[in-house]
Amino acid sequence: MGAYIVRRLLVTIVVLLLVSLISFSIMQLVPGDPAVVMAGLAATADQIQRIREQFGLDQPFHVQLIRWYAGIAVGDMGQSMTLGRSVGKALAERLPALVAFVMTLVIGLGAGILAAIRQNTWVDQLIMTLAVIGVSMPSFWLGLIFIIVFAVMLDLLPAGGYVPFAQNPKDWLVSLLLPAFSLALLQMGLLARITRSTMVEILRQDFIRTARAKGLPAWVVICKHALMNVMVMVATIIGIVFSLMLSGSIVIETVFSIPGLGRLMASAILTRDYPLIQGGLLLTAAMFVLINLAVDVLYAYLDPRIRYD
Repeated sequence: MGAYIVRRLLVTIVVLLLVSLISFSIMQLVPGDPAVVMAGLAATADQIQRIREQFGLDQPFHVQLIRWYAGIAVGDMGQSMTLGRSVGKALAERLPALVAFVMTLVIGLGAGILAAIRQNTWVDQLIMTLAVIGVSMPSFWLGLIFIIVFAVMLDLLPAGGYVPFAQNPKDWLVSLLLPAFSLALLQMGLLARITRSTMVEILRQDFIRTARAKGLPAWVVICKHALMNVMVMVATIIGIVFSLMLSGSIVIETVFSIPGLGRLMASAILTRDYPLIQGGLLLTAAMFVLINLAVDVLYAYLDPRIRYD
């Protein structure tokens, strides 16, 4: 198991190096000069040249690439050309999809387990009805409905805007509740339905009947025997859920006017902010690769029959 994790980590490093090389090379081939965009239409040739020298754009390709890799090795992805701050800080503050991801795992998994335990009761029917509604409705429409209900009619949550975590952690969480829930509701419904169907099937297995016949408490049967088997199936779709959230985050960020990763990357592409684009691509690739690695390790932990040679 340990050797497998080491091998996967080495492969992860190689994948991230290739992703960074491809993203760096593509940005060099994209038409347009970021120095011209930053300087403006009225800028002189000397002003444009000074900007190029300031950000090292006048250096050869291999010199820029080596300098970028050297920065990544010490955790420095460079300075954003348009934001005037480090790329790492800019990316770390713009990840509402991670909040939605946590909400999906906690609420979706819990709702699916509760529906399975209370199978064919009003609790089960209510949860599955809400799950169908969540799966059926587009996230941007839900976002608008949530704004009307919770921000305009009830005045409980802000309709938009963003408060940095460093400024006020409580206001940061409040500003992300509506967008995160709008983004997560579809995946919550998906996860709840899959969890329920898997849990119902497992609760009918002979080893569950045996555990109950031995007089084990209900919570032990559910948590130790049934839930561990359910998590094997849940781990399979974690990567899919996360990818769906990242792809749909830019729409929610636009609806709620929050500076999320999707809007940040779109703005960086329009302004030719090379360090920010390259850092965003590297961060996105790293999250996907690490989640897949975590899922593989989770498989072996949850099911001792799984072994990696």
